[in-house]
Amino acid sequence: GDEAFSADMATHFENAQRLYQQKLLPLIERDNDLRRDDLDRLDWDDPRRQKFRADDRLIKTLLLSALVPQVEAFRNLNADKLTALNHGSIRTPIPGREPIEVLNRCRRWASQVGEIRVGDESSPTITVQLSGVDTKQILDQVLGIDQTGNRIRLIRQMLFDQLGIDGRDDLMQTITIDWRGTTRHVSVLFRNIRDLPLVSLDNGQDEWRLVIDYPFDDSGFTPRDDIERLQEYLSQRPEGSKTLCWVPSFFSAEAQGELGTLVKLEHLLTGERFGQYVANLSPQDRGSAKAALESQRSVLRHRVRNHLEAAYGLDGAGSTSIDRTHDLEAADHYVSLLPGLTPRVPAVGELRPAMLDLIAQGLAHEFPAAPAFPEVIRTSQLKRVWETVRQATEVADGRVPVDRTLRPQVRQVVEPLQIGEMGIDATHFLLGDHWKQHFNRRVTVSSSPPTVGELRQRIDEPRPMGLPREMQNLLILLYAAQTNRVFYRHGGPDESVSLSTLPDDCELRDVALPKAELWEQAIDRAASIFGITASKLINQTNVARLVQELKRRATGLRESSRSLRDQLRVTMNRLDQKPDETSRYRTSVDAAALVERLSTGDGMALLQVLVEAPISTSGTAIGECLAHGDKLLHDLRQTQLDLLVSLSQIGDHRSGAAEGILNGLREALSADEHVIPLGPALKTALASTTRLLIESAPRSKTPADHPPTSVAPARGSDRAADAPTATAK
Repeated sequence: GDEAFSADMATHFENAQRLYQQKLLPLIERDNDLRRDDLDRLDWDDPRRQKFRADDRLIKTLLLSALVPQVEAFRNLNADKLTALNHGSIRTPIPGREPIEVLNRCRRWASQVGEIRVGDESSPTITVQLSGVDTKQILDQVLGIDQTGNRIRLIRQMLFDQLGIDGRDDLMQTITIDWRGTTRHVSVLFRNIRDLPLVSLDNGQDEWRLVIDYPFDDSGFTPRDDIERLQEYLSQRPEGSKTLCWVPSFFSAEAQGELGTLVKLEHLLTGERFGQYVANLSPQDRGSAKAALESQRSVLRHRVRNHLEAAYGLDGAGSTSIDRTHDLEAADHYVSLLPGLTPRVPAVGELRPAMLDLIAQGLAHEFPAAPAFPEVIRTSQLKRVWETVRQATEVADGRVPVDRTLRPQVRQVVEPLQIGEMGIDATHFLLGDHWKQHFNRRVTVSSSPPTVGELRQRIDEPRPMGLPREMQNLLILLYAAQTNRVFYRHGGPDESVSLSTLPDDCELRDVALPKAELWEQAIDRAASIFGITASKLINQTNVARLVQELKRRATGLRESSRSLRDQLRVTMNRLDQKPDETSRYRTSVDAAALVERLSTGDGMALLQVLVEAPISTSGTAIGECLAHGDKLLHDLRQTQLDLLVSLSQIGDHRSGAAEGILNGLREALSADEHVIPLGPALKTALASTTRLLIESAPRSKTPADHPPTSVAPARGSDRAADAPTATAK
């Protein structure tokens, strides 16, 4: 009957009736372009009447769920339940897609009526809020906010959000993308193409430019006007530009209406503005109104995002989002201003993947030979790979082991760049000669040394590769290492070149290399004298490294070797030795002379100095002398030489022992360090000398009451007179 069970139920029912009569029924009539009063004029099975009836049943089901939400059938109402409760009312060309159609209708209604709420999850709940607040009257208070400028700002914000672009700057945006494992930069301009001056379509930069148009325009203009503007550019600038244009279809009247409503909602619900427009409502009604408007905004955001995808050529088949009277063909949405490039339609359904696909087409056209790296290659990884490659250039077979953790990083770089081989299960990297041959074919035709800038250009022959600068540097450094070339700049060697610093004006000059016999002798002497290990492979890197290390070692040993030589001469002279007749001194003289010449020399001449240096004893002896020079010098300087010299002045019974100590010390001083270590000999001699000097000297038989005579009797005593007799005996 007409009597409600309670006052609350009566209020809810009145709100439901009011909502249906004032908002929902007019909504159904607009969607179907049919008034309810005209239904009876149509046959029962007329498609228009069936569609109207299906919409009406869905709406009334939603209202029932709001009136009696405790009924089990209405709990957590979603599209599946709504379809089941109206089984047979909704029909789709493809069976089983009825819930999708129901959800789409509910979202469309929710975008216009805030009381209908649709969740954001994959299977969203659908509810109706019954209240006596007319949200339309609230929105009518901000009608002036719906202007073209505000629509453009909102569309730009939503579009850039979907494209993954930081839209804080109102001018040109620069985005960073990863393409084939390399980092690229693209400038993005969001403007009305029809209004753009032709110079704005020019692109004199190395990176590509993407121009994105609005999905609407002033009255009287269509997307064809934008296309004509681009054709005008190509006719006036036949050379073209590295610019891609994304031309959208225009929003339909329905989509533009929803965009306008969203503009008003965003303004109304931002900050503290809402309270200014609902001051006349009770706190309860304010909460209900705000919840309804926030729900409507959420649905409208989803709807406008769908409109954008349709307008920009993605998933727009049969869509009501775009104006079909001025529709574009799928290929017309994507225009290149670079002759020879005709973009294909991206095979994706979302805006960011479509943008990346479009940019990738431009990059692939510009760099057809670009290698495809499996992952993004960072500078730190390139440095580790270059270290492995450099090591391979220093061995004869070009094969070096690679640490297990580094193998995937090496493989990701060397194979796409054709530097060498590093298989999936390989433990070693094998250097190839692709780039050596590639550069040589072009370098040999020129009589002058190639520059880094020229080699960069030749990397892109016969087809451009578009490698990042640091990858180009790696290939040029590799070529220099494989062909024994040195980087010269401003007339002298440039020692600052590296993977990250390689100026274009550097020249790659050939360097003279030592002959095999000289190199073999040099590395043998470097090992025996200085303990320096060098590869037998003769190349610029190995030679330069050995020369540099020789000079560094010699400079560090220069002072100590000279001081050791002088100290040995002083010590031997004090001990009545002839220094020039001892191996140790001759070795120290040769060592000091060698490091002197090495520390003051330069370049490859140092190898000749090393090989031709006179060696009186042996390379091993010189090596030991230099290796222990600081320690030997310290031991000699700390030795109490006066005490040792005093041994030669002993004329008593200890003279034999004293001579033995001196002879042992002289023998150690005469021999090379690797034969008799001098430090222990000095220590032993000092200890023996000390014991000998404090030793008691025996005397002749004396009365029993006389005490024994000491080694150094007191001056003037009677026993002192007996000392010579005892010594003589």
